[in-house]
Amino acid sequence: LALSNDGRLYGAGSNNYMSYLPKFQGEIRDFVMFDFKGLLNIKYICCGTGHLMLLSDYGQLFGIGLNSDYQLGNNRIGNIAEIPIMANVNEDLKIVQIACG
Repeated sequence: LALSNDGRLYGAGSNNYMSYLPKFQGEIRDFVMFDFKGLLNIKYICCGTGHLMLLSDYGQLFGIGLNSDYQLGNNRIGNIAEIPIMANVNEDLKIVQIACG
């Protein structure tokens, strides 16, 4: 994955386990922009096994992909998010950076 200075997300490589991006199944040989409608100004990205997390410059945390162990932070185990969903984060918490394991 790559993040441009204007907050747009690009990706390339094997997409065999990233079923949440059905438009880009298989092998992506050239970087393509992932157009998540309404989600702009991405500040940080991190990748996990089958999921990724996005942090906006407003401090909002979004997850997309596999959620078998609550890794998207939305209290709904077992779902696959095909579009970014906002994580349940205490409004008083100011998130400044993220990491995935």
